[in-house]
Amino acid sequence: MIRPMTSVDIPGAMRLKEAAGWNQTQADWELLLRMAPDGCWIYEADGLAAGSVTAVRYGLDLAWIGMVLVLPEYRRRGIGRQLLLHAIEACDRLGVRRLALDATEMGRPLYLSLGFVDEEPIERWALDGLAPPNVADRTSTGLELRYEEGLDRQALGVDRRRLVEELAALPGAEAAWDSDGYALSRPGYQARYLGPLTARNVAAARRLCEALLAKHRGERFFFDILPMRDPVAELATSLGFRPLRKLVRMSRPAASRSTAPVGICSAAGFELG
Repeated sequence: MIRPMTSVDIPGAMRLKEAAGWNQTQADWELLLRMAPDGCWIYEADGLAAGSVTAVRYGLDLAWIGMVLVLPEYRRRGIGRQLLLHAIEACDRLGVRRLALDATEMGRPLYLSLGFVDEEPIERWALDGLAPPNVADRTSTGLELRYEEGLDRQALGVDRRRLVEELAALPGAEAAWDSDGYALSRPGYQARYLGPLTARNVAAARRLCEALLAKHRGERFFFDILPMRDPVAELATSLGFRPLRKLVRMSRPAASRSTAPVGICSAAGFELG
């Protein structure tokens, strides 16, 4: 049975993501429920949260599908397909114009069968115990982040103000910004997460990333980037990151050139875009 997810389901949702080995924390699930109170669903079986899916909407321009999870013992029963169809139908009823997601190798055949098409690779890179030299501290915490809608819209094609402010307000989150962009970092279950990042140029992106990395020397970081954009991959490499996981960014229908993301940017997370 598919039903709306509530805060009571978070322990079960944590079991789902732990079975998959993902990086989300309880605070991340709470954020998803705040961002999409009518866009988070659980598949309940035998009294358990056996599966999940989320759809975070950015107005009617875009809904980002994420957290498509099924407990190992319930896989190969069509639960993932049912959950995904439920999310798609809910978005279609609302008139959402485009759906997108970051697909694992396991999930991609399902998404292809439901009309999603490949856009470009997206990769998770990891930094293990290294950090840049001391740099000028441009970080702050909470909602003091200076958000520029025009710059961020270039990165994803939609207004993400609420998401960015919610991420900046998470416990332990930090922000760095200047006139050329912003970057966030936040705690994760396996590693601290670097992103989203949006910057006008590589030099600005480096300044912002270094300011955040320098505050957490010796910690592990994850950084989700679009590697076909050479400056982003070069930036990640120069900061000491190395590729860890490969996924594919997909959409339904295919993104037009005018909505494809541009500029120096990284993701807010596979479940958020």
